Amino acid sequence: MKISRLSFLLSLAIVGLLFACDKDDTEPAAKKQGCTTVESDNYDPDAEEDDGSCVPWRDKFIGDYDYFRDCGSIFPTKTGEMSITVLAGEQEIQISFDFDTFIAKVTGQNEFTIEEQSVPNSQTVSGNGTLSNDQFTMSYSFKSTQSSGGTTNCTMTATKK
Repeated sequence: MKISRLSFLLSLAIVGLLFACDKDDTEPAAKKQGCTTVESDNYDPDAEEDDGSCVPWRDKFIGDYDYFRDCGSIFPTKTGEMSITVLAGEQEIQISFDFDTFIAKVTGQNEFTIEEQSVPNSQTVSGNGTLSNDQFTMSYSFKSTQSSGGTTNCTMTATKK
């Protein structure tokens, strides 16, 4: 009887250990919250779950500016006001000054590209630029679509108001 009682107690102990080892009392670790969109100023490479705080690169470009434009001898130098607004595209901005409006794509944290596009007066425009703090710099070219036309290169610097 001692052996069967001992066997019973030993069996009970083994079953108890099996159930105790199988139980998982730990809760899953919370995922790190933050901005998970790479094209954002506050991108967090360690974030595992987006918390809605992302600030797209394009947002820093939005606003009103005072500009100075130089297009060489073709057009006189000019000062004026310019505005940059956001478009429906994820990293697109619209640059408007005088009678010109260009669509640009923000391609880096402080950079944009104006892909060749048609503008009034039988011309196309293309170029690129940067924004450093509140200083905007853009180089662009107007190209005539007429057979006798040429290309006009311009530079613009602007300060955000």
